Amino acid sequence: MDKRKLMPFIKNISLCVLFSLITVGGYAQLGYQKDSIQVKVYTNLYVNDQLQVDSLSVKKVFCDYCSENQLEALKQQSLEITYQSRFQSKYRKKGDHLLAIYLRMPREAFDELKE
Repeated sequence: MDKRKLMPFIKNISLCVLFSLITVGGYAQLGYQKDSIQVKVYTNLYVNDQLQVDSLSVKKVFCDYCSENQLEALKQQSLEITYQSRFQSKYRKKGDHLLAIYLRMPREAFDELKE
């Protein structure tokens, strides 16, 4: 068979395979996003002169629809994550470090935090 006749056929098949992979990947993400909630939290980690954690604080929780109990639970979770990340090399320097933390949880678990 001639290579010139075979090339358009191969090109069409590869485009179809690529399109199907993109489409299937998109549907997988929709299911995950539909069942979970993501909240962004800014925290501050201050390291003193002895390279020890001096203070941890929550700067802002980006959640417009959260109750007070949910906000408090999200703050506690983000402070825990910030405290655990103190051993990373980029935070082992003196000064303030601003961290952006993304918390993702199922909607059912988020609804349980209201009580």
